[in-house]
Amino acid sequence: MADQLVVFNETNTLRNDAPNVAIAQREWMLAERGMVLGKYATRYTLEQRMGLTLRIIRTKRLKLPTVPLTQGVPPDSTGMVLENVDVTVEQWGIVVALTDVAMVTFQHPKLQKAIELKSLAITEMLEREMAKVLMGGTQVFFGDPVNNNSRDDLADAVSDRFTSALALRATIAMRTTGAYPISGNSYGGVIPPQVEGDLFDNDTLFQTATTRQSIAALEYGEIPGGDWMGVKWMRGNYLPYFKGVATPIDSGVTAERARFQLQASGGAINDTQVCKLVVVARDENTDYERKISQTATITMSGATGTTDGSILVTTPSSTNYVYDLYASAASGGDPHLWRSRVAASTAITLVDFSDVSVTAASPPVAPASGIVTYVAWIFGKDAFMRVELNGMSLQSYMTPPGPSIPDPLAQMRKVGSKLMWKCAILDDNFMRRLEFTSAYPDGLPA
Repeated sequence: MADQLVVFNETNTLRNDAPNVAIAQREWMLAERGMVLGKYATRYTLEQRMGLTLRIIRTKRLKLPTVPLTQGVPPDSTGMVLENVDVTVEQWGIVVALTDVAMVTFQHPKLQKAIELKSLAITEMLEREMAKVLMGGTQVFFGDPVNNNSRDDLADAVSDRFTSALALRATIAMRTTGAYPISGNSYGGVIPPQVEGDLFDNDTLFQTATTRQSIAALEYGEIPGGDWMGVKWMRGNYLPYFKGVATPIDSGVTAERARFQLQASGGAINDTQVCKLVVVARDENTDYERKISQTATITMSGATGTTDGSILVTTPSSTNYVYDLYASAASGGDPHLWRSRVAASTAITLVDFSDVSVTAASPPVAPASGIVTYVAWIFGKDAFMRVELNGMSLQSYMTPPGPSIPDPLAQMRKVGSKLMWKCAILDDNFMRRLEFTSAYPDGLPA
């Protein structure tokens, strides 16, 4: 009997799906190549039809024996301590529209350009979401750690910079807590370009390490001479950094500063109550929190008299950002998220403290006004993870050519991608966040 071959029937469905598969493969390859934080994440896969939540079992170190064995006497058993880390995946997607005119008049192939831009957008989205999770880590060192204990202590662009001493301090802390190296005896680290400039420009220990390493690894983003202070460093230009801006005041909106106005009517805030206000600017393109105002303490006394009043808040005028507003949920209380992603130069009235939920998010800590705080990380093995849903790690689609009911003249095609994934911290002790200033410009939109 002749051998039976496996044959794929070339139906229209398969032929139509082939470009989508090829697009997804190309985009995922480009996205993985561009990741920096993602290179240090332990990867998991959630199998299909197993729900949206992956449970990872984390084991603690065993307690060490304290006494030698007695001949013929079995020792008591040592219990394993297990912890669950539950991670629920989320679906993200992006769509690009290609018009018929653009596809036939532009010099570069629009589909290929759309694939490249979507892969970059996916990379940056994944890096941003990983950074947001990692900002929840509690093991933090600050520039000039002898004098600084928090972000708002950082006050000088020179003395509070990233240094060999800061890196060594973090590495020692990692080794002390037993964090496992990423490669050989080295941890993995990510720093922004501004900090790389500070090191090459001013840090003699780093300069010496660089000149002694004649061959740099070809891996994308690795810094020449980057195997330093027990860490293999990579450059990441899509990391969090925060600029402190001026306190909102009762006159004059600027590109960075919000305004509040006390109103003697239209609300239920009386003259004995106090409101705290913080305004955070999010980059309009990336959605990263970038500019954080100092906290305004607003006293209603003298503005409302015996009549209950309100507070009119106007966001800064720069259209490069959208704005999160944080206000007190009770008189004199800490601010919580009140309104999210408000457009520039928009006026919103706080009528009553009950409009703010005490369970809403608190604002990020602001650096001193005019100071930019940069963020870097050092990771050990299994410090954090990312999980993709099997079958939807990345899927790409392209609408077919020709007319349709929504597009009767065939003027447009759309290409889009989606994926289901999530990031989570596995062991907070296996990573360190470093915050510091830099002498180099931040590059923030005005």
